[in-house]
Amino acid sequence: MKRLLGLVCAGGAALLCAPAHAEFEASRLWLNAGFYSAHFDTGKGLRNANPGLGFEYRIDEDWSATAGRFINSDNAHSSYVGAYYQPWRLGPVKLGVVGGAFNGYPKAFNGG
Repeated sequence: MKRLLGLVCAGGAALLCAPAHAEFEASRLWLNAGFYSAHFDTGKGLRNANPGLGFEYRIDEDWSATAGRFINSDNAHSSYVGAYYQPWRLGPVKLGVVGGAFNGYPKAFNGG
């Protein structure tokens, strides 16, 4: 398999970095096609369908890194990066938290 170059880092509640020599396993990589948003204030003309392209890579049994780009609720492009921490299991379901950052909302914070 290919070797990862540099560091694979994911931010969230903690910083997790895999060493540069970590083995890349294609079976740990997921493709995300976007998502759907339900807005309570329907009078603002916000977009509900949020198509995009993102990737998630399972670093180990508890941690995953994610990054991608999508069309947001303001009909603008947003990029995101984040980390999932899922240490708890309830049968086949994994439970945890996600943290990250995204940009691209021109109507939020006066365009900032």
